[in-house]
Amino acid sequence: MPYGVHPPAGEVWAWGMAGEGQLGIGEPSQAKQTEPRLVKALSGAGVVALAAGDHHSMALTAAGEVYTWGRGDHGALGHGSGQLGVGDDEDRWQAEQVMRLHTNRHRFYDLRMSYIKPWRVLCVSAGRNHSAAVVETELDVRDLAE
Repeated sequence: MPYGVHPPAGEVWAWGMAGEGQLGIGEPSQAKQTEPRLVKALSGAGVVALAAGDHHSMALTAAGEVYTWGRGDHGALGHGSGQLGVGDDEDRWQAEQVMRLHTNRHRFYDLRMSYIKPWRVLCVSAGRNHSAAVVETELDVRDLAE
């Protein structure tokens, strides 16, 4: 980035190893990214926090939304059974919003369902092959039973 240029608040820039989509730059690349690249899928999203695992990344917005991208195995992305949280184990080369909150193995809240009360994520964390979030929502007592 040129000296003296200040990106707008909330923009996400990434660089480093890109082979598994963990940079979120939207394109497959086996080469290292040695210069900062804009994560375009998050432009205008109002990102306030980031978390990075070994092969995946997460972004939290001021509105309490979570976006994940990178390698989708082990459930780390939060796209369902995979690590990205989007309903599958597919890798993501750009950020995609996590739409489901699983409260136990039988129940979940899906933001796409009109009768679901919205939930808000307060903070995120990423480990080697997993992700975690602190969530603010109203739970049904059935969500607490296994």
